[in-house]
Amino acid sequence: MVSQPAGSDLGERTDSFPVDSGRRLGQGIGSLAVGSVATVVGAMLSAAYVADAGSPGVSLLPGAVLGLGLVLLFFGGLRLTQRLTRPDERFDLHEHGFVHHTGRGDRAVRWADVARVRHLGTYRDGGLVHSSGVDYRCVVELRDKSKIRFDTLTDRADVLGSKIDRHTSPQS
Repeated sequence: MVSQPAGSDLGERTDSFPVDSGRRLGQGIGSLAVGSVATVVGAMLSAAYVADAGSPGVSLLPGAVLGLGLVLLFFGGLRLTQRLTRPDERFDLHEHGFVHHTGRGDRAVRWADVARVRHLGTYRDGGLVHSSGVDYRCVVELRDKSKIRFDTLTDRADVLGSKIDRHTSPQS
């Protein structure tokens, strides 16, 4: 028996939205490197401030540097995990639904299976926030209570979110 590719029952493919896995890898490595240095520096500053606790004055610098380091370590770990678990990720729109392709497999979603589309943030082309992929995010909630998420590391993420929303919103 020959298996059908995911999305074959969704009609013709009308558009494709690849995810920039290379940018995920670069962000993961860069954030881990900077986060590691900041965490070590923050820990050393904290130790120096604790050792000099008898002096007057308070500084937020050790905690801020340590906090920044920990946030960057988390972000870097998240991006590397996404890169490793979802290589070659992309979204293909079809006439009757969409397919979410990942290295773990493909998930076909019919328009009728989408319960809600939530747009989070504002798409801003260019700049650090956009290149980090955190300015705009979209959460597609399915009727089975599962969710599919994407951000601006997905090519034209705002267009993808709007098209899914338009296909699944009740017609007035």
